[in-house]
Amino acid sequence: MRNGDNFMREYTVPYDPKTPAQMRQRKLYADAYIAWKGLPSEIKDQYDILADGTKMSGYNLFVRQLATRWN
Repeated sequence: MRNGDNFMREYTVPYDPKTPAQMRQRKLYADAYIAWKGLPSEIKDQYDILADGTKMSGYNLFVRQLATRWN
């Protein structure tokens, strides 16, 4: 809805330049996901406790910490 009027537009394929920097970031997030999946549940629970009171989950905190270290 725009200016009170309903409208539709034709679907456009998102632009994806696949630059080296973009691909590095995608790999970072993929590797972080794999690392998270390999953690024991006790450690995941600790991340959830650490993230309590923030606007992120334990998983988001874990990824943020890895991204900070890896970049």
